Amino acid sequence: MIHTADQLLRGGACLLLALLAALVLRDHGRVAAAWLGSLFAAGTAAFALCSAPGIHALLAWWSAPIFAGASGNNLVFWLFARALFDDGFRPRLWHAVLWLAIVAAGVIEVVMLEPIFSSAAAPLGLALTAQTVLFALLGGVQAVATWRGDVVEARRGCACSWSARRPSISLSPPAPVSRAPVQAREPGAWCRSLSSR
Repeated sequence: MIHTADQLLRGGACLLLALLAALVLRDHGRVAAAWLGSLFAAGTAAFALCSAPGIHALLAWWSAPIFAGASGNNLVFWLFARALFDDGFRPRLWHAVLWLAIVAAGVIEVVMLEPIFSSAAAPLGLALTAQTVLFALLGGVQAVATWRGDVVEARRGCACSWSARRPSISLSPPAPVSRAPVQAREPGAWCRSLSSR
């Protein structure tokens, strides 16, 4: 009973996260915060799958792509926080190289070292856990460091608009969607486009 409920909840979470990622990409795909948010949602869905009990034994080598999507998600969280709270932030090539290194280390640990009980698995696992904590702290620091500058009228309106709409999402028909392009370099443009709906 509990195992079935766990599988259903994981499946539902993955479905909702995939839907969120697709809709944000569809509506705001040119904005860095939007595609980083979509990547974060996809990585979170991958984590919900790869942390399920017995998934590695069930899928064997096929679990490697799912685990790859989840292992670099902490770096994506930090980049997402930077894109949300720093209007001048632009992802760089070194961010992608760092993400690939973390993903490769995670896949090597889980798929190659842990099954053969290698002594290198423990230090690599410790390093991966440390990077998880590091990027979570960096994301929090980014949010706290810029919070005074973020309390501007456009973002306050966005927060009020989102919080007012959330309770009525299932009760009211969807508003017509404006497909007007959003200027990516204009501060707060992504938020204003959401609140104008």
